[in-house]
Amino acid sequence: TAISMYPRMWAASGVDYPTLLATMVETALARGVGLR
Repeated sequence: TAISMYPRMWAASGVDYPTLLATMVETALARGVGLR
């Protein structure tokens, strides 16, 4: 959401929201089926 602190925290550290989401999805997919 527009007031969510999680993306704001990452933005303050220099990571924009699209990059954050892409990293989260890539990490989840790389972990393998058994760990999802």
